[in-house]
Amino acid sequence: MAKKDLFLAVFAFSAFFSPFLAFHVNQQLTIESLFTANDVNVVELSKRDFERSVHQSEYASVVLFYLSWCGHCINFAPVYKKFALEVVAWRPVLRVAAINCADTENNAICNEYGVLSYPKIKFFEPRAAKYYGTELKLASQHSVDAIVDSTLKILDEYSSLNSSPPQWPHLSAITARSKRELLSKLPFAGNTPLVTIVEKLGSLLGLRVILDLSEFHNRVIISRVVGDRFGLVHQLIPDPGYLPVLLKVKATPEIDLLARDSVGNELETRWNFIQKIDDDFLNGEWKEKHLGVKKVTVETWRASSPESYFDDSEKAELIPVHYVDLYNGIRISLHEEIGSHPKLNQTQVKVVRNYFRALLNYFPFENENARRFVKRMTEWFNNRKSKDVMQQDFLAIMKAGSEGFLPRFQPWQSCKSSKPNLRGYPCSLWLLFHTLTVSEYKRDHIGKGTKNKQKLHTVLYAIRDYIKYFFRCEQCAKHFIEMSANLENELPHSNSSVLWLWEAHNKVNARLKGDLTEDPLYPKVQFPTSNICAECHVANNVWDKEKSTSSKTVNSSAPVQIP
Repeated sequence: MAKKDLFLAVFAFSAFFSPFLAFHVNQQLTIESLFTANDVNVVELSKRDFERSVHQSEYASVVLFYLSWCGHCINFAPVYKKFALEVVAWRPVLRVAAINCADTENNAICNEYGVLSYPKIKFFEPRAAKYYGTELKLASQHSVDAIVDSTLKILDEYSSLNSSPPQWPHLSAITARSKRELLSKLPFAGNTPLVTIVEKLGSLLGLRVILDLSEFHNRVIISRVVGDRFGLVHQLIPDPGYLPVLLKVKATPEIDLLARDSVGNELETRWNFIQKIDDDFLNGEWKEKHLGVKKVTVETWRASSPESYFDDSEKAELIPVHYVDLYNGIRISLHEEIGSHPKLNQTQVKVVRNYFRALLNYFPFENENARRFVKRMTEWFNNRKSKDVMQQDFLAIMKAGSEGFLPRFQPWQSCKSSKPNLRGYPCSLWLLFHTLTVSEYKRDHIGKGTKNKQKLHTVLYAIRDYIKYFFRCEQCAKHFIEMSANLENELPHSNSSVLWLWEAHNKVNARLKGDLTEDPLYPKVQFPTSNICAECHVANNVWDKEKSTSSKTVNSSAPVQIP
């Protein structure tokens, strides 16, 4: 490829690679879930059944709000599936669910529950009609243990403050000053055996054992007792050792020691307690039912091998940019990103205004209706410099089609994918962003010098702010903001925004190489590849930036190559 054509390839580059911005829209008009019929432990919710399944339920619920085009959501889905498997024995108390907010049918639900960035996990109490959920605060979203621990803490708090549904086991910890007081508080029920886990204040091990065995709570009652206050444990057994301990308690009152702490190993202690209860009171039924489940290897999302949209003969090639992809990207950014906010504050209004200005000034319109639409929206926001904008007003003015409109959403062309939920929207954003930065450079700066630096790089700043305030993939936005933290000091030349975005795209492709978001037919590689521009590379496959980005290359390139 000649150097003069290299910048044209920047745009095909966007279509060629799976993008860093981890949004994904299926190439078809239908929206694919991240959960399949095989994921039996995760209930897929929709607008039609959310109220009934969550608010009218006798179970607590943990609900994942996700976007099927969000790369972080795609990576998180296997973790969430493992979490659902880890707590499958808790089903008498807790149900694990998910709702796809990329499905327009579910937009109202996701907006109503205040979810503006993804993924988000919320806990819902049982029978809570007017309750918008408690967000799970996770130390690491890539850790099953983090989700389990957060869920346990919320269940512990809920059970200590509320009366649980009658079909639940006893979850709340009992506090007593004496053996006599404890016996009066223990939930004896006829001849049903009762065991109690005596543990330290704040421990959640007992709660987890109760949940793990909750389906058998009518055959063996398990309670948890705070034993390190008021010397209670020493009143129960003469040599308690380290807490926790597992005791069998009778109303007579007779107390037998069943098991002790495994020298500080909580996981081993938990399994020892479960095994002892199972052997002594359940004839091994728990192990027979659940150990098989615990040993199943959870299939990853990629291993599910959904049907390819491509014929096997298709090859990933450098392909031209299509207006379909650009307009699809603009439409989704306006209706599903910006339009999901109940209200735009003054800062957000400014960001949206600058976004529309960038589109109006630098998008290569071939559709007069689309240009008139962007012009009308730009003027509308220009008149609201000191006013908040309500969601209903923003959506209403976009629908006022007498002064132009965007083309309808169509199947992806350059951004089509080989698997569900890959490429699509993020690919289209890359195309749009690269198109706008190069168009700005060509129109405003080629041959005009760099004296007026205040007017340089307005497009890239608009892109950065759009991602900061409206990008719904939380981790994706965070990564981009981190990369652009020193942006003002990284743009010394008039073409710097073009090159900065190009290099940023390469950095993210390198980070996400081999990620679940990578389309196997469109691998994440560094641009330009040697077959596109051999002279742009030196020894050891090192990129020669100077040759790749010569002024001659930029000067002789078109804003975008669109058939």
